[in-house]
Amino acid sequence: AYQHQHIEIINHTIISLNDTYYDGFEPEHLIVGVIDDDGPSLVIEVVDGFASSQDGVEYMGLTPNQTTGIFSLVLNGAPTANVNVTLGGFVKNITVDLTGAGSDGSVQEDISLTFTEYDWYVPQFVYVNAWHKVEAEYLRTDIEFFTNSQDEHYHNVYNYLEILVSSTDSVIEPPNLLHAMFSSQGDYIMFTFDTASNRGGYTSTFSCAAVFPVRFLGDLGNGYFCSWITDKTLKLTFGSYATIMPGDSMTLSEGWLSASSADGVPGQLYNKHMA
Repeated sequence: AYQHQHIEIINHTIISLNDTYYDGFEPEHLIVGVIDDDGPSLVIEVVDGFASSQDGVEYMGLTPNQTTGIFSLVLNGAPTANVNVTLGGFVKNITVDLTGAGSDGSVQEDISLTFTEYDWYVPQFVYVNAWHKVEAEYLRTDIEFFTNSQDEHYHNVYNYLEILVSSTDSVIEPPNLLHAMFSSQGDYIMFTFDTASNRGGYTSTFSCAAVFPVRFLGDLGNGYFCSWITDKTLKLTFGSYATIMPGDSMTLSEGWLSASSADGVPGQLYNKHMA
């Protein structure tokens, strides 16, 4: 759990029966600092609803037979002031209704959760009702969480929960990213997925603008492009003056890639975080 820095002092005293010089000698104090490197965060757990985790990111899946899901929210450490959490981030093609239940059991229609230094570890629950507004096999959205607090450590903390809404009762697993590897020359990255995809509808070389959010495109250099090597392998070729480096973090854009299944029913790619 997130904690503030702890400082302790270790005192030493030497006892010697045969050497009076060292008997009772006190060395300098040893100051020990313990720092928990877990930053302050919002801990989200799916309580009811089809749930799974990809790359450490948990999501909730809802189907016609499971239209309501529940997730809980807590802080990972005690704040020094109240922490207010607001929810948002819904898309227009999915109707999402949220109902909250506070730590005291009270029902909140206008979702804004508050944690204090006394109940930061007590789960507060949010009930999710979601359904399609358009014809589609699968739609997805994010419920986003934003904090506001006088505690500077918990001010402007962000997290999200992915919601996958299916129009059928079975959820087809989407392509999951296995790994992303730089070439030996550092001029391209090869992305490998675990199952065959529909290639996002692209049959040859295409702009990567559909693949990555706009905020990452400037890092790819001038003249970058993407191309499929196989249904499971995507190549990103950098342009001139690319600034992306091994170890940097990127994300995939949402909803552009589907699984290629035998019955022709695609599953949307909703694991968007890449290593």
